[in-house]
Amino acid sequence: EYLLKFTSAVAADRIVVGDWTAQVHGGFLARAESIPLEPFLAHLRSGGTLLFTGHSLGSAVAEALCMRLIRHIEDNEADLS
Repeated sequence: EYLLKFTSAVAADRIVVGDWTAQVHGGFLARAESIPLEPFLAHLRSGGTLLFTGHSLGSAVAEALCMRLIRHIEDNEADLS
């Protein structure tokens, strides 16, 4: 019961990647959205690979950033998908 009350009080936004929708804490998503995608895209275009990782807050931001990148690639970068 307490967990339900706590989680319902957290502001969440949604991020959609393909057929998958996730709820992401609004602050984590805002931070992830402030990170430019172009350096990651340039690395991928040059044949590089990426590994997103983090701990606690960093993990939440890394996951949301990764989801943004996947969504961008699916929508705009057919040659990378």
